[in-house]
This record gives sequence, C-alpha cells and structure tokens, in this order.
Amino acid sequence: DYELMILAQSKSIPVHGLENVAYQIELMKKAFPMNDKVLTEEELEVFYNIGSAFDDLVKTYWSEDIVKMEQEFEEQMSVLDNSEEVVRLMLKARNQNWVKKIPGIASERATVFAFGAGHLAGEDGVINLLRSAGLTVKPVMN
Repeated sequence: DYELMILAQSKSIPVHGLENVAYQIELMKKAFPMNDKVLTEEELEVFYNIGSAFDDLVKTYWSEDIVKMEQEFEEQMSVLDNSEEVVRLMLKARNQNWVKKIPGIASERATVFAFGAGHLAGEDGVINLLRSAGLTVKPVMN
C-alpha cells in the first residue's frame, strides 16, 4: 500500500485513508493494554521473535498465499493471553469498519483500495466482506 501511495502522489492523485493514526494508536492501546502488566514468557517470545516471524510473513506474502498468511498471523497471536481480542480489534473490526465506508467512496469515483495482506483472507477478511456486500473484487497483479 505504501508503494501505491507514493505512485499516486507522484501523479498528483489524491490519497485518503480509511482511518487515521490516532484511531490506530487507540486500537493498539486496547489490543495490548499494559497497565503495569508483566509479560508472560510466551508473550516475550512473540516480541523477541518478531523479526523472524515478520520474515516468514513476507515470504508467504510473496508466494501470494493469503490463506497461509492468515494462519501464520493467528498462530503467532495465539500465545497472547488476549489473542482473540487482538485479532478482533486489529483485523476483524477494522475490516468491517472499512467495508462500511468503501461502497460510498467507490461510488463517487474510480478508486483503488490497498490493504495490508493480513486483512485479505478468511470469512472476516476484506475480500469476503466486500463480496458479501455485493461488490466486485479484482486483484491487481504486477
């Protein structure tokens, strides 16, 4: 999505977000509340291995296997005490919020929407939610 934004800006095409940074920070606070909490050994392991886990996700991304990406993400999050809440807040709820906004935006003008790959797959993924809402979803390759 970053590369698309840079390309659009280089051609003076307006770029808009479906949410702002302040909203994203609030989500992070809700998903990962610290409140003087001591991290468990499993949670520390997640943060310790985040570089390796990210590398694995990038490899899966380049293989274009969004189902595997969803599985890897959920596997990584499963060690968190509040993993279901993290997935609900960071993926499912955001996807649902975006899908509510997209039809109105897309009806005004030709529009390209870019999402992080983790938001695409699954029953609660953007692709399925948009199709369920009656929209046509087409991948852009290369």
